Amino acid sequence: MIKPIPPIVILAAGNSSRLGQPKQFLKWGNTTLLEHTVNQALHSESTDIWVVTGAYHSEMTDLLADYPVQILHNSDWKNGLGSSIATATKELALLHSSILFLLADQPEVTTAYINRMITEFRTGENNIVATQYPNSIGIPVVFDKTYFSELAINSGNGAKQVLLSHAKQVSVIEPAQAFQDIDTKEDYEKLYLEYWGESAPLFKR
Repeated sequence: MIKPIPPIVILAAGNSSRLGQPKQFLKWGNTTLLEHTVNQALHSESTDIWVVTGAYHSEMTDLLADYPVQILHNSDWKNGLGSSIATATKELALLHSSILFLLADQPEVTTAYINRMITEFRTGENNIVATQYPNSIGIPVVFDKTYFSELAINSGNGAKQVLLSHAKQVSVIEPAQAFQDIDTKEDYEKLYLEYWGESAPLFKR
């Protein structure tokens, strides 16, 4: 049986405390990190795209005003990634039978990779499809509705506990190169240089 195409939820609620400025608005080529992630999602097989905002809700709403995405505000964003996952799960639980979660600070995640996850989930036997990292598995990840009740409870560590608790139900995809998060100024400058072959735009001090 082919499963329905999952909606995509982009988690973008944090305040980027380690970076010192909102990473979602950092330049990425001719756009921003957040817009880049939204564009990758919009070009995928999924037609229902959501963005979870938090610390910079109004600014993100303005930034994405012309994009065909739905904005979901997580007023509890200070309680971590798990609170955004819980917020989105509660909102979408009655509408969908699965959810694909993305992070706003992983620009190496492409439309092709998103579609690969969707295909693996729809045609595979397992109810979770996660991404392999050197020492763990995590987001991007697709969850079947079987796990919505657990995801709707903010455990404080995102989806990690759900993945660990149901390891036998997880299908893992390993990208050609492990996706890098952008948490610090150094992370941003290093990844920008690798990807674009030039120095990152002036970093706001």
